[in-house]
Amino acid sequence: MEARPGSSVVKLTTIDAPGGQHLAWSPDGKLSAYLQGSELKYDAYKQNTLVVIPTAGGSSRNLTEKIDRGVSSPEFTQDSSSVSFLVADERREYAAKISIADGPVQRLSDSELVVYQQCSAAGHTAVLASSDTLAPEVFALEDGKLRKLTSHNDVLLSELQLGAVRDISFKSKDGTEIHGMMVKPPSFDASKKYPTLLWIHGGPNGQDDHGLPFNTYPLQLERQLFAAHGYVVLAINYRGSSGRGRQFTQSIFADWGNKEVADLLAGVDFAVASGVADPQRLGIGGWS
Repeated sequence: MEARPGSSVVKLTTIDAPGGQHLAWSPDGKLSAYLQGSELKYDAYKQNTLVVIPTAGGSSRNLTEKIDRGVSSPEFTQDSSSVSFLVADERREYAAKISIADGPVQRLSDSELVVYQQCSAAGHTAVLASSDTLAPEVFALEDGKLRKLTSHNDVLLSELQLGAVRDISFKSKDGTEIHGMMVKPPSFDASKKYPTLLWIHGGPNGQDDHGLPFNTYPLQLERQLFAAHGYVVLAINYRGSSGRGRQFTQSIFADWGNKEVADLLAGVDFAVASGVADPQRLGIGGWS
């Protein structure tokens, strides 16, 4: 609707909208971008795509369907020629953009940091990003690189010893490849076996990633708290998790308690077979 009293509402489209819908208007006023969710029966397995539609009405176009990864936070570039967004992919999340005229997705940030939020104005982009050893801080995104702007948590982190985080992959019972992370105590000794916790993320959508947020999703911080007390901690992106494509996410539809349980148990078996986990001292917990 026009931003004036008495304007009438014009319906543009009907969508299966994900939670936290974010509409973005192009600076030239010609397009609106939004997130398209899966059909409602797959609401627990969200993998949002980026769609644009003319503000004057007309057919919509899905710009990110081909990349088979969930996206978020769409924003138009200043010249209205492209849309930037965030992509959840394999234990990380990065910034990307795609031309309105179609074409390949262009990656804007490297893989060392997990990007959680972005905000653009006047040709500049700021993001909130984190890593295994860095709590979320504000960065400027410039020419494919992130330049750190804030240091709110540097003093705190300088006083802490964090455990090393290792990517792991292994086969589930039916041969499916599963990915996750292993967090080791700061004083880890490879000659010893450790009490081990399987620490499970909720969802099932969402993923355990290489970030260290302190407030919004505490699992990553909890992993380090347990590691500091001498535990090895396993974070497994079981089937149903984000970051591995639509088929992987939806593979447990109407079948909870089967494949994802096998995936989680296979992660524990992997840790035991690796000589890291003590099979007599195993624990389980998680979130949601």
